[in-house]
Amino acid sequence: MTVSYSLRVSEAKFFGFTRLLATWRGSIYKLLWQEVVIFLITFYGLGLLYRLALNDEQRTVFEHICMYAKEGMSIIPLSFILGFYVALVVGRWWNMYMSVPWIDEFAQLVASNVHGEDERGRTVRRTLVRWLNITTVSVLRAVSIPVLTRFPTFKHLLHVGLLTEEEYKKFEELPTPHTKFWLPCLWACNLVTKLRQEGRIQTDLCHRYLLERIQAHRQNCQDIMSYDWVSIPLVYTQVVTIACISYFVSSVFGRQFLDPSKGYESYKIDLYFPILATLEFFFYFGWLKVAQAILNPYGGDDDDFELNYIIDRNVQVGFSIVDRLHGQMPSLVRDKHWDSLVVDLPYTKSSMKYKKRRAWYGSTNRVSRNAKDEFIIEDHQTMPVEDDGHLEDYPESFPAGSTGNIQGEIDMNKDQQTLEVPVYAHDTRSCCRDDEGSTSTDGARVRMDDLKEQKETLLSASPLETVTEYIDESEAESENRNKL
Repeated sequence: MTVSYSLRVSEAKFFGFTRLLATWRGSIYKLLWQEVVIFLITFYGLGLLYRLALNDEQRTVFEHICMYAKEGMSIIPLSFILGFYVALVVGRWWNMYMSVPWIDEFAQLVASNVHGEDERGRTVRRTLVRWLNITTVSVLRAVSIPVLTRFPTFKHLLHVGLLTEEEYKKFEELPTPHTKFWLPCLWACNLVTKLRQEGRIQTDLCHRYLLERIQAHRQNCQDIMSYDWVSIPLVYTQVVTIACISYFVSSVFGRQFLDPSKGYESYKIDLYFPILATLEFFFYFGWLKVAQAILNPYGGDDDDFELNYIIDRNVQVGFSIVDRLHGQMPSLVRDKHWDSLVVDLPYTKSSMKYKKRRAWYGSTNRVSRNAKDEFIIEDHQTMPVEDDGHLEDYPESFPAGSTGNIQGEIDMNKDQQTLEVPVYAHDTRSCCRDDEGSTSTDGARVRMDDLKEQKETLLSASPLETVTEYIDESEAESENRNKL
């Protein structure tokens, strides 16, 4: 039976988790006490042999064995091996629980999509749920001793009313050496298809979804069979078990209290009880025993799944949904808060301490801010120019076909001897005259005879009706020398 302590740890009270240490059923003490007793008996037996039965020479040999065993303990990576193994087993354990099939969803779909208030309608709804429950019981019998003990043969399913005489005969007559848990799912699929043809299932979508849920139920049962068939590799379990046993065989020697007068390193104290050695055994071997206990949770240990309870619940809930509750629905009336826009449900006096005083608006809601802070409206008529340029007026729009890349427009039109894109920001490093008497603007060369026409174009497009021209000083001096 599963040991649940969720209510006891619902609040992290003072010594709340410590109180769990007094629980016996499902505890590590119940699981491990026999191994601890064997460890202590072995430890004290070797200690008494060392102190009472050996002579001086034999004691020296025993002391050397103990020191050698203590050194050997460090070469076994027990924490790594156990940690990885337990993590693997715990993940597998939870997946095995998630594979256990529940009847609720399928029963609700049957109740809402298989129509008919006559006796046949009631019969087919109950039959569909019963067949899927037979599938569940059949597969759980194959993997769980508690379920097998309850239903030793299929004839017991006939006696309890899950199987009819005809269904039992079909199970027995099926010529296959394999497990037959899937047979009721096949019957259910055939029945659903027949109901669609009869019109009791009114749409193809409902027909398809019912088939999908039957297959999902069968897949869960198949997963249970697979987990039972394919275990964690035996060699891995053997390695972990051998490593743990070897470690503590070395521990009963390496943790012995040797004669302090001999001056051995790390053997300077003599106690009657091996406190640290016992704790170490309790932790490590307890870790291994936990993995062993949940390796097959379909068994009968304290923390194994209660599969017989799940079977009983599926049968009772499934029949209730498709039979007693079929077509039932409360009357549609106006609720108490019909005229309320904001509904604030009251609290009892005892629950007022759990009430949240205000709505949550996000963590930044607590940041102080200036409610009077206003937006800055930028002037789109200006554009900053870097690299020793000047802040000049920028056009509101470019001519049709322009991309806004002034230099690119110049390069594209240099063969046409015109500038279709106005240029307003000039720089001394990007506009200069060369020796051949032409003007260069960032590598785009324009003939001197078109300079006047370009300036007129710039003037017509510039909002200030001015164009600033920069001439490199070195070129100006060169031109003056040529004139002289």
